[in-house]
Amino acid sequence: YLKVEPKILAERIEKSTVVRPVINGLTDDDLLFFIKKQLAEREFYYNKADIIIKNENIDLKELAELVSDK
Repeated sequence: YLKVEPKILAERIEKSTVVRPVINGLTDDDLLFFIKKQLAEREFYYNKADIIIKNENIDLKELAELVSDK
């Protein structure tokens, strides 16, 4: 599980060109609220992951090394 702060997730989603009908048209504040709510509802399951990495600025090579070391 790649644990990323809700604000960072919101920024990434806002930059994305992928159409997401559930969040289409939400204001920045509403999007952040939606993300926080979803994460809170799913946190129990996410925290059961064998590997949890918290880092917003990790690159793919570093991520691969962290996962292969576990």
